[in-house]
Amino acid sequence: MGIKKKIKTAILFITPIVIAATMGRVIFRDTHYFAVEKTYVEAEFLANQASLLSHMKPSLLAEIADLKGQNLWKLSLRGVRENLLKNKWIKDVEIQRRFPSELKVSFSLQDVAFLYIDAKKQIRPVSLLGEVLPPLPVGLLPSAPIVRNSKIIENQELLNKVLVLMGQVPQIGPLNLDNVASIDYQSTTGLAFELIEEEAIVFFGEQDIQTKALQVLKVTDYLRSQKQKVRVIDASFSKKVLVRPRKRS
Repeated sequence: MGIKKKIKTAILFITPIVIAATMGRVIFRDTHYFAVEKTYVEAEFLANQASLLSHMKPSLLAEIADLKGQNLWKLSLRGVRENLLKNKWIKDVEIQRRFPSELKVSFSLQDVAFLYIDAKKQIRPVSLLGEVLPPLPVGLLPSAPIVRNSKIIENQELLNKVLVLMGQVPQIGPLNLDNVASIDYQSTTGLAFELIEEEAIVFFGEQDIQTKALQVLKVTDYLRSQKQKVRVIDASFSKKVLVRPRKRS
């Protein structure tokens, strides 16, 4: 009798737990109690991407609004993320459930390294990750240096190399990308910047880029102090920087 009593007590104790778990499953998964009612969207972007974000905003909000009414716990966050990432301009997406019926979507836009002008004069932004992005109307393009050398774009290994070399140039003074009109790469002279204010082409080579960039900054400071203009600043050599003056007309 003692054993039977213990079994009965155990059954009476377990039964409410099973009922509660079943009811919880029904509430969480089989009803609209946790239907998405509100969505929050946050974007991480650079100042020069404001126009692009405004252009993308209506379609993104409409896509996220379609999630309203769906059960928060049945919703596949991975599926939503993958769907948003189909837009090549979106770099990353993070989605969070907020109890009981809210969804937060945070995304960041691709950082543009430069703009490639192809043979048809189309402007194709290229991301820091080495991805050629869809073309945009001129008014939506972020400000960035121009690349015309198709060999860089057609060779992924070379493109990645150029991006790595660019990343080694300190973004200070005349070498800030806001002062760079165009970028190129040649096997003989390596990475090259065309500077806007100095109206000069700088050759960095492809080794010790940061050290050479600091040497270039010293040269540009000196030239500015002397109010001199040059055509080329060649730092592609190992231990010296050559300056080629402008031809006098």
